[in-house]
Amino acid sequence: MDNSLLSTIQEQLKYGTHAEKEYIITTLKKMIEVDISIQTKEMRNLRKTLEEFEEKYNMSSDEFVRMFNNGEMGDDREFIRWYAYKDAYNELEKRCNELRNHID
Repeated sequence: MDNSLLSTIQEQLKYGTHAEKEYIITTLKKMIEVDISIQTKEMRNLRKTLEEFEEKYNMSSDEFVRMFNNGEMGDDREFIRWYAYKDAYNELEKRCNELRNHID
């Protein structure tokens, strides 16, 4: 979003009528809910991949990350992929939680 659009929204929220303010707030909340929905779907896809790694190596992704960060897993390409998937999952989860805090 460019700054002029953000400025316009801020002005409407500051000086607009009650109905205009409610419309903007409702619309922004719906946009956030759509974003959460999209990210949640991506998290489900990542979770399936993580579960495949967990089953293959008989450990949780959290345990794997701890061991990987401690240098106990080596630098096998598959471990790097697992780490990247887990990192992406964690980032999406963090983002969804932040977004949920804005609509509650």
